[in-house]
Amino acid sequence: MPNCICSSHHGPHALRSLFFGILFLLTAIAQPNHVAAADDQIEVVHSDGGVVVSDSRIASEIGRDVLLDGGNAVDAAVATAFALAVSWPEAGNIGGGGFMLVRPANGKNSVCVDYRETAPLSMQRDSFKRSDTTYTQKAVGVPGTVRGLALAHAKYGRLDWSDLVMPASRLALKGVRVDRPLANSLNSILRIPAVRSEEKYSELKRVYGKPDKSAWQTGDKLVLPDLAATLRLIAEQGPDSFYEGEIAKQLVEEMNRGDGEISLQDLDQYKAIIRPAMEGKFRGYTVLGAPPPSSGGTCIIEALNILENFNMKKWDRYNPQCIHLIAETCKRVFADRARYLADPAFTRIPEFLTSKDYALEVAKSIDLNKATPSAAITPEIDIASESPDTTHFSIIDKNGMAVSNTYTLEASWGSRMVVKGAGFLLNNEMGDFNWFPGETNDSGRIGTKANIVAAVSYTHLTLPTTPYV
Repeated sequence: MPNCICSSHHGPHALRSLFFGILFLLTAIAQPNHVAAADDQIEVVHSDGGVVVSDSRIASEIGRDVLLDGGNAVDAAVATAFALAVSWPEAGNIGGGGFMLVRPANGKNSVCVDYRETAPLSMQRDSFKRSDTTYTQKAVGVPGTVRGLALAHAKYGRLDWSDLVMPASRLALKGVRVDRPLANSLNSILRIPAVRSEEKYSELKRVYGKPDKSAWQTGDKLVLPDLAATLRLIAEQGPDSFYEGEIAKQLVEEMNRGDGEISLQDLDQYKAIIRPAMEGKFRGYTVLGAPPPSSGGTCIIEALNILENFNMKKWDRYNPQCIHLIAETCKRVFADRARYLADPAFTRIPEFLTSKDYALEVAKSIDLNKATPSAAITPEIDIASESPDTTHFSIIDKNGMAVSNTYTLEASWGSRMVVKGAGFLLNNEMGDFNWFPGETNDSGRIGTKANIVAAVSYTHLTLPTTPYV
């Protein structure tokens, strides 16, 4: 059968993505005997040529075409990521960061390309004031996406860099057909009162507003000529053009128009990092995940270790008891996430989080007949709701190489700042840091020590080396 293209508009984030990730892992691994009625809504497609799954059909098609042209899963991932910056702008990006998990076709030495944003060199633990918000230039972390994709391509890619970036440039110039999810996303950001009224968002409105000022409708075309030109530069001059060339100058000029802190030095010194993938065991299966500073691998492995203490086979996937058990597990895992997980360059991550002994103790705290209030699990951390942002895509090629990539602008539409003349959105990843040490509240601030603001000094950072590169 031909390559499979799957797409959905559900931006996975934090607790929700962990919950459903575990739910489907358990379905694949632990529950072979029953298929719930809800499975009727799931289309299963078989392919011997590869599979590309993303939030955007056109981005998935671009990734598929790379596979058909002889590229591998990493090549397709690079092309898909750049295409998503055009077709799903609230989370697809070149001005953000993320993590790419790569399992080579031979199954050996699986790695994670860490291209998370970093704090600018000028930022300190007390840099943020009470009047600061996450929707200004000051909230922007040093973007990592372009260098991360470039590092993955340099280590694993087959096709020319330009051939992987130019499809996104052509898409931006030609225009993207607006479907209902994209129309909803565009209209949602443009009708926010602050966006409508404040001058600092004028570039966002110019680039993403409909020319006649009306609401976006299904079937409209979103044309992004400035972004097309930026992507062409990245394609023709290479990824360093984003960090050292004209694009870097445009980004710093955008910082100078507000209270941004990113300098040319910040951009020039940014490095993506290849780390060994985390590895866990669940009932005889190997589970791979992204290591810190991502919380994904740690959380998934801890959660599966906890659930391994229960007989999950006796319930269907959507049985209330199964849902209850997974929810109770996720509450406890995310309490640990808030307490302990951060950048390993600054924080020591406790090894016990992924141990079987610790999981057993946590499992004993779960009441199978009653929900534990989240506030009782985390009395020192107020509970905040999760926002529907960040995007994920997965790719496997015909040889068995697999890529699992999560990248983001942090909040939907990031800082809402678009680099003038360059057409791309900037993240507001600085909001992930602990702005006010010791202060935790129900709006999402977590005052634990793990995420105090600090800039990375690459001259003092010990980076993983062979065999992982």
